[in-house]
Amino acid sequence: HLSWMRQKWQSETDYFYIIEALTGAVGVVRLDHIEAMYYLVSIYIDPMQYGKGYALKALTTLERLFPEFTLKAEVLAENTASQQLFMKANFIKESEQSFIREPINKGI
Repeated sequence: HLSWMRQKWQSETDYFYIIEALTGAVGVVRLDHIEAMYYLVSIYIDPMQYGKGYALKALTTLERLFPEFTLKAEVLAENTASQQLFMKANFIKESEQSFIREPINKGI
């Protein structure tokens, strides 16, 4: 696991962010490069911090930081909270477990 983490930190194509609150770190969000301008989103929030809006804020911050990227998320069907989170964050449900956010202002 340590070698994987080092590789992520050193990657020039992947992004890894710590989500912080006033009290300290509450989670992480990662963008894994799939192909040019296309990334897989992974997000983890400390269970003690659920329901406080940190995940939604992190996803909307990604939208602001990377409007040109296509963002994809894979969410288990039984994880209804995460499914609702991605829909609330303007991702479109493509299939039972797949969500996508197309580039903003695409074609302008």
